[in-house]
Amino acid sequence: MTAALLVVTGAAHRTLTDGTPHPIGCRAERLAEPHRIRTVNLQRGTTR
Repeated sequence: MTAALLVVTGAAHRTLTDGTPHPIGCRAERLAEPHRIRTVNLQRGTTR
């Protein structure tokens, strides 16, 4: 079975190795969609 770790943070940017800030962000749909797909597949009895 494949596992995934999602880290949710309130940070607006991350600092790159050269010191410049890089904006980050995520829409809620990007977090919810993998869960929805997994739930539908489990209901159908498939593992993909």
